Amino acid sequence: MNRYLIGIRNNALYILLIALVTTLTVLLLVREEKELIIISRDYQYSIYHSDNYESIDIEVLTNMPSSYHFNQDYIIDTKFYNNEEELSISIKDITISSNEIMYQDEPFYQIVFAFKLPFVSNDLLIEMEDVNLEIVYENMEKVSISIGELNYLFKEVVPTSITLSNLSATHEEVNGYNTIGGINLELVNNSSYNIMITDFKLLSKSVYINKERVSTNKTCEYQSTTSSCLGIDYYDFYSDYNDTILNILLGKNNSTEFYLPLLYNNDSKFIYEFVIVIEYEINNQIEVMVIDDFPYMRTSIFNTFNEDDFNVYKFSNTD
Repeated sequence: MNRYLIGIRNNALYILLIALVTTLTVLLLVREEKELIIISRDYQYSIYHSDNYESIDIEVLTNMPSSYHFNQDYIIDTKFYNNEEELSISIKDITISSNEIMYQDEPFYQIVFAFKLPFVSNDLLIEMEDVNLEIVYENMEKVSISIGELNYLFKEVVPTSITLSNLSATHEEVNGYNTIGGINLELVNNSSYNIMITDFKLLSKSVYINKERVSTNKTCEYQSTTSSCLGIDYYDFYSDYNDTILNILLGKNNSTEFYLPLLYNNDSKFIYEFVIVIEYEINNQIEVMVIDDFPYMRTSIFNTFNEDDFNVYKFSNTD
């Protein structure tokens, strides 16, 4: 009888041991399963549709660049949307960088989604704030991330009386972020008429050209501060924007150098690529010149950052 009881006890202990090992193995596997993390950052996308190859490039970071979430073959639908409207887009390309960006002691990798609009126009301005990007996969999973502000301009521009002979920018730190302080440009009047420049506009709802401080002084070096370019002791990048009408003379068959300081609203941290629209009057006619979305700084939106600016999204790994 004792032997029988001892046998039962040993078998029970053996079964318990197997159950314990199985449980620990499952827990270990679950613990080792890595979460997919996608990080976005709100930015001011400012784009001019100069040709049909134009794309809207959205940068994100991820800890799992090999996930199907970044494989174009698995994506069936994409769109931009906010609380007021949505905009269908098509995916053109996905670029995966091998360069590491450390976040909370873990390596992350830059992913660039290139999107294009499914239509064209001769004269259309798309302005969307608080924009989200939604991606739908073939397993019907949806990923939605915040991307910021979208400004996209369709404008058929005829040859104008003004040409651009110089374009650069000054860089400086604003509230801890390396960004654009102002823009240098030189405009040439190729006509035999005087031209009156009435407006400089930056294609953005949150970063502006400070028209009250537009200067026609000599071009500033890129390392110069905005205050030194303007010849003042202090320049406030967050002062109120005043949409005034300009009256700057550009003499016939002549050129003028301009310095255009920027203003930021409280939600904007930095900008490095944008469109400039110039309006002017010549011979009693209004004309428009568009300066393309030129990258004034060769950088990523994640090169200078505060982790408080990150939108962090976590997903179960189903690969």
